[in-house]
Amino acid sequence: MARALGWTVDSASEGIIELDTGLGPSSGSVELDWEGTVNTVRVLVTSFIDSDEAAERAWLRDAFVHATGLLTATLGDPTHRIPGSSPDVRWRGPDSTIGLTSTSVRLMIFSAGNDYLDEDDLQGQGIGVKWSAFAESLEGNETVHFPLLGLPNVED
Repeated sequence: MARALGWTVDSASEGIIELDTGLGPSSGSVELDWEGTVNTVRVLVTSFIDSDEAAERAWLRDAFVHATGLLTATLGDPTHRIPGSSPDVRWRGPDSTIGLTSTSVRLMIFSAGNDYLDEDDLQGQGIGVKWSAFAESLEGNETVHFPLLGLPNVED
């Protein structure tokens, strides 16, 4: 699947496959359960912004709104919205959920099995929380790109 999408595998260990989706190392991941079933697929939609820059924070908020609009046009109204500083919108199906989440430094789209997602939510982990620490460690990464949804770069 990764090869068909033009992605490369950065690393694979028991339960996690880290991918380069075109936005750099670990810009995507696949998490597997102990039986090899996919629990979740996460892909960065943007590269990381500098959260100290007001223009980049505004751009990221606009990117979240734009991406939510595109997903809503395709999937219908979200079934779940979590507002706040790290907003999250989800489209829950019978077995799996597609979602978009934002932290202070990036946007991520994900697909997760409902059982997996429900358990994460109960534990307060949320799909976006798991990447937050990773995202914060890469904060201030050079330039911002939004290739998947056709928004201009911050510097444009």
